[in-house]
Amino acid sequence: MAKMMTPQEMFEAWQKMFNPANYTPGASSMQMFPDLKDVEKKLSELHAVEGWLSANLGMLQVSIKTLEYQRAMLRGGEKAREVMKESRKK
Repeated sequence: MAKMMTPQEMFEAWQKMFNPANYTPGASSMQMFPDLKDVEKKLSELHAVEGWLSANLGMLQVSIKTLEYQRAMLRGGEKAREVMKESRKK
């Protein structure tokens, strides 16, 4: 399992994904043959970013479900108050 990355390391890995020429020696040459260590390092970085994104997606989904539950409870409370008001009028 890959070690946990700091937010700074994740940001640097993210930048490297979208602009590898700035971080890879020899990237400006026409023909580049990657080293196995570099490929494994890149895979490790991408797996760490994937894990971070998955964790954030999970937290986002929990937040959405919590708000939907709160909304349903509030709507149910409004209906209950309306029913109680109607029953008091009779």
